Amino acid sequence: MARIRSRKSRARHFTPPPDLLHLDERTHPKTPSRCGVLWAKAFSQELGIPIPQSLVRKVTGVAERVQTRILASKQVRTRHNQPDSGPDPRGRKRALTQTETAAISDYLDDSTISLNDKGKPWLDIAEDAGVELPNTVHFKPPGLRTIHPKAVQRACRNDEGLISAVCEEEKELSKDQATGRLN
Repeated sequence: MARIRSRKSRARHFTPPPDLLHLDERTHPKTPSRCGVLWAKAFSQELGIPIPQSLVRKVTGVAERVQTRILASKQVRTRHNQPDSGPDPRGRKRALTQTETAAISDYLDDSTISLNDKGKPWLDIAEDAGVELPNTVHFKPPGLRTIHPKAVQRACRNDEGLISAVCEEEKELSKDQATGRLN
């Protein structure tokens, strides 16, 4: 039987031990310190006087290595102080907007539409409601395709609470059927 050798993992230290750091270096530089570094660089360029990084460190408390990162980023504010950029752009893009799912819901709530039309597949219901279905790009096989019916169903369920249910339209019985059932 072959013996499987596993490599021992070794500790990787990316930062110096806390004992060797000053209290100010343990945390990321705050916005005023970052602003001080950028201000010192702009001031030295404007006056043509070189300001050494050690002097900037004495004033702002920011290490030389971090000063170069701040100057390269050209960002005065720390990440959590950035202005709000609106809703979170991460995650999957919506297949249908809320106005489109509202149009589908209005179409299904309309009493003039027959139950047979309401029982069609989701893509047909969306087209009948006047919603233009988006195309998605696929790589294997390459090309554009219309979105999957499950995407329409999922969007309608999440936005409008619509769940598909199969139902049949009630039809009146003929006189012969009615008398047959009475007997």
